[in-house]
Amino acid sequence: MANPDTPNGFSPHGTIERLQSYEVDASATVIYFNDVVMMENDGNVAAATAGNEDLMGSAADYSAGSTAARIGVYDHPDQNFSAQDNAGGTPAQSYIGNDMDHEANAPGTTGLLRSGHELDASTVAATQGGFRLMRLVRNPDLSTADNARWVCKINNAEHHLLTAAGI
Repeated sequence: MANPDTPNGFSPHGTIERLQSYEVDASATVIYFNDVVMMENDGNVAAATAGNEDLMGSAADYSAGSTAARIGVYDHPDQNFSAQDNAGGTPAQSYIGNDMDHEANAPGTTGLLRSGHELDASTVAATQGGFRLMRLVRNPDLSTADNARWVCKINNAEHHLLTAAGI
């Protein structure tokens, strides 16, 4: 059976390690539930753009945009997330341990306020990407085919999963 194509962002998977409150400034765009968020140079958070290296975590709240607000962010370096890949490659179990960037899509249904962010399977590599793939989500109805669901962690300079060259 084919995996459903239903991206809903990066939702916490397993234990919630930490949820902290951050400011969103009035110039920010909309942040949907489970959007990947980044730290701006003024200390506020915003929805992360694809390939961004300042990833903080996943939004626990919705922020309408163009209005200053506070949102919760799942931001612990050890936090696992569950996210769908975008069918941009040929997913395989051998992807585990590799890195992948995310794709910052708009949500499919804005009325639900759920993120459209997903993993960008065309960026899978053994070198640093935004997320480290830990394993497939355990579900007998899912497979490693297109739109697979992965357990992943943020992997960037803001966190401790960096892989040094040559190791």
